[in-house]
Amino acid sequence: MTVDELMELDRSFCEAVSKLSEKAWGSHYAMNGVMLVKLGENIIGEPNVYAAMKTFFKQKGSTLLWSPENGGISDAGDLGYTYGQYIRHYRNESGMKIKETGRYMTIWRKQTDHAYKIEVQMDN
Repeated sequence: MTVDELMELDRSFCEAVSKLSEKAWGSHYAMNGVMLVKLGENIIGEPNVYAAMKTFFKQKGSTLLWSPENGGISDAGDLGYTYGQYIRHYRNESGMKIKETGRYMTIWRKQTDHAYKIEVQMDN
């Protein structure tokens, strides 16, 4: 895996999420992958990540798009990271439309089947 290939994987991940929502989000996580959250408990494990994002995507008008800027791969080739910018649209508790922009970083690990899946994902 090269950095360019990992960044393309990240772009493909975004494209899949834009079409399939939480199904694509959850499927890109390792079985014990972690989604770090701003408040509360981190979300651990692909089934829990899927459930959390299902709630987000069920909200009318919720979208999440991102674009990697750069990344890196370990010398062993089994661990990599990507980072970039994201845009998220959703409605708050009052029903007001919110546009949130920020930065993210994703850590990917090569799995036993040689696919790279998310070990840790965080945004600000």
